[in-house]
Amino acid sequence: MTYIVELSLRPVNFKNITKTTDIIINNAYKKECDFYYEDSEYTKINGKYESLVLLNFTFLDEKNIVSFIRFIKEEYKKKITIECVSYEGNQNIIIYANRRYLLNTGKDNLNKYKLNKKLDLFKEYAPLLTTVL
Repeated sequence: MTYIVELSLRPVNFKNITKTTDIIINNAYKKECDFYYEDSEYTKINGKYESLVLLNFTFLDEKNIVSFIRFIKEEYKKKITIECVSYEGNQNIIIYANRRYLLNTGKDNLNKYKLNKKLDLFKEYAPLLTTVL
């Protein structure tokens, strides 16, 4: 069982993006993050091209990822976007995804997400996560 959270940061929102990412990564490891990956992309947002810093964190325990998401929401409110939270185990399930993420991944993932939401599979695989998202 693995839980993955994908975050995006717009460098424009931070005075020192390197320091911010270091704080986030250190906090993730304090909460027993198993693995993290950092990437960047140049994308079109609201008609303008902007750079994004993407951070992916993997947690083995649901309580740890819940604690990490609470930290992100409390410390950075609207400056950091939670793109996606997913569960990978005997099934791969997107527990949460923002609208832009779902539209970019294609209609198949969007339809699968809607079906899982309708069947209420999120509470079966991640009951604690549904309380913070």
